[in-house]
Amino acid sequence: MSTRHRSNVTPRHGATTLIASYGDAAAARRALVLLRNAGIDDAAISIVGEGLASRDESAADLVGEDRSVIMRIFWAGLIWGGVGAVVGAGIGFALARIGFPTDNMAIQVASWAMFVHIGATLWAAYAVIYDGTPRTAPPRVRPEGSTAMVIVRSADASMLARAEEALRESGARGTARS
Repeated sequence: MSTRHRSNVTPRHGATTLIASYGDAAAARRALVLLRNAGIDDAAISIVGEGLASRDESAADLVGEDRSVIMRIFWAGLIWGGVGAVVGAGIGFALARIGFPTDNMAIQVASWAMFVHIGATLWAAYAVIYDGTPRTAPPRVRPEGSTAMVIVRSADASMLARAEEALRESGARGTARS
């Protein structure tokens, strides 16, 4: 049974993928340590294979990976929500000043502020989640006899060179570049 570990790796435009195959999950984990020591960003690394999700630390690792995405969504929503609230309040105030029918100017300003705030927050969250990159799945091809693969994706040539060297040193059964 194949399970995924570190699955938030999404390719960027022009990104290159390095794939290294290993005989067992422990070897793939050792390669992960070497990649981290080589300065490869965790967001660029994916591990696929049998038995990888059964480790106790896998849940903590996923939380660590997800934290950066969640924090980006939070800050984008907070900033753009604030901008939207100010713009919405301005729209409500302007409508009240030009004679838009209302019983209470404060309610109209607050209503427009909330409406635009919600729209801007949702737009910001979706903009962070979908940043314009194609959502292609990692390669489904699995090298013969391999039980674990380490995948590194990046458009940064120097990072890829460091990753390729670390994967070679890790004793991979085979490596491929796509």
